[in-house]
Amino acid sequence: MRNICMISQSPYPFDPRVRRQAEKLASAGFEVDILCLPLEDEPETEKFGERITAYRVLKKNTGQESIKKYLWVSATFFISGFLKLQKLNRIRKYRLIQIHNMPEVHVFTTVLQKMKGIPVLLDIHDLTPELLTSKWNNLFSRVVKPLTIFFEKISCRFSDHIITVTEGCKEILANRSTTADKITLILNTANTSTFPLFKERIFKNISKHAKLLYHGTVAERFGLHIIIDAMPLVLQRIPDSVLHVYGKYDADYKLFLEQKISELKLENNVFLEGARTHEELYEIMKDSDIEVVPYLNNEYMNLSLSTKVFECAASGLPIIATRLKTLGETFDNKAVKYVNDGDPVDFSDKIVEMCSNPSEREQMVLNAYNASTRISGDVMEERYLNLVEKMTGLLRIKPEVIAVENMSING
Repeated sequence: MRNICMISQSPYPFDPRVRRQAEKLASAGFEVDILCLPLEDEPETEKFGERITAYRVLKKNTGQESIKKYLWVSATFFISGFLKLQKLNRIRKYRLIQIHNMPEVHVFTTVLQKMKGIPVLLDIHDLTPELLTSKWNNLFSRVVKPLTIFFEKISCRFSDHIITVTEGCKEILANRSTTADKITLILNTANTSTFPLFKERIFKNISKHAKLLYHGTVAERFGLHIIIDAMPLVLQRIPDSVLHVYGKYDADYKLFLEQKISELKLENNVFLEGARTHEELYEIMKDSDIEVVPYLNNEYMNLSLSTKVFECAASGLPIIATRLKTLGETFDNKAVKYVNDGDPVDFSDKIVEMCSNPSEREQMVLNAYNASTRISGDVMEERYLNLVEKMTGLLRIKPEVIAVENMSING
């Protein structure tokens, strides 16, 4: 059997990293079961193509905005995931189990499988100690930070191998919780089959109705209030400009943004939309002029490398972003137009600059695309598959063989 199980405390298929890895495994002839959270009105079990199955192990996703909700969801997901894994493994006999954090303690749902010799791969998307402090910067989060570091250490020690998303994360993990030789770096690059370069984009002077876009998680640390504060200044110089925001919202922060939009009388210019599929987002990106990435400059965000930046770079959408350490090391100022942290005036100036200079936009798009291809999704996916082959002892199956197998499955 060529079965692999993933455990992710997030909805599938909305986490791009989980989806990209699952699809790559399926394309290499593996069958992938994903234990995950539901969104509203989703079936308990759902097939995605011939080789990917999502099992939503909780009946309802109550949200994870507050630390109390996050801990409650984590505890119930751990118990339900553990029970579901035991049931599925008796039938599916997994060759590898991959845990996506947060939280990394979900590796211990695999304790019985690990005792039987099934390898466990821990995928650390986010450093929990740093993220908790950034997300809930209060006394409780600071008190529990040493505990999250302890859980990180024992989770890394328990796992057979670890993958993570940036050099900064790898360096911290190697110094704090494990050894560098136990970590493989796999960046959150774009799936270029979903986000191909849009070659028909027209670069012209934008003197009115600039179409700005933000897509992804919407919480305070991502700084959407900064770009909303910048919008009145943009509208003074580029009338009828709009900002469309697509993503999953922190409920309290969304209320704050709605109040700000109302206070600034931006109801006809700023639109808070819901989450969209990657395919829908690509179509939206094709019709947009600029992606804005107004992340706050703090310890956690400096370690992050936004997937959305790679998606924009791959598809050819110009980018304006807060300068952050890891982002700046990956894309220089000839590929991304950087702004000062937390400065709506600078943000508005950079938006107007980019709109009024089509040749600069075109050159920055080319530079960003070239930078992204050097560490493209194809490169990272190959690195990931090589690791899976090594851990399972199974080689990938050629696409033409998979096509024949799928034909036989479909009768």
